[in-house]
Amino acid sequence: MKTNEEILIIALGLTLFLFFFGTHIAAWRVRFPLRPILMLVIIASVVAIVWLAAAFFTSLDFFTTLRITILYIAMVCAYFQTYPAIGGDSPTISLIAFLGEKQAEGIGKEELEHFLEKNPFVQARLDTLLNSNLVREIDGKYKIIGKGSVAFRLILSFRKLYGPISQGG
Repeated sequence: MKTNEEILIIALGLTLFLFFFGTHIAAWRVRFPLRPILMLVIIASVVAIVWLAAAFFTSLDFFTTLRITILYIAMVCAYFQTYPAIGGDSPTISLIAFLGEKQAEGIGKEELEHFLEKNPFVQARLDTLLNSNLVREIDGKYKIIGKGSVAFRLILSFRKLYGPISQGG
């Protein structure tokens, strides 16, 4: 059983991270920065400074404040590690998003070939999706089959939240 102090540390650490993440998403929606990693560091630092200033006026002891801050920094560092993968465009996600735009009617072979010409890195991913039965060619049109895994749906949901990606990769 977790103690009240442990629950407080987890709750406040997670709240700080969610505040950082929400600020990050809101800032990217307004304008994508020229140096995104530097901007993430600035946002994370500002949140940490505001937290430490606010914590000074609370009844929390030094070690509890320190543990909350360490948890927040650990979560931010983990996010920094995954941000390049999330921030860049994935060939698989590009293809699924393209197919998903016209999920009801499907995408014709010519339309898909045009997409593949513009994005040659996607052909290998299309073959993998076809072989995995996540995408099928039905009556000359490619369609997404099923809903996909929970993890994949979460990634697609995050990508919708994150907004459009300007470059392929």
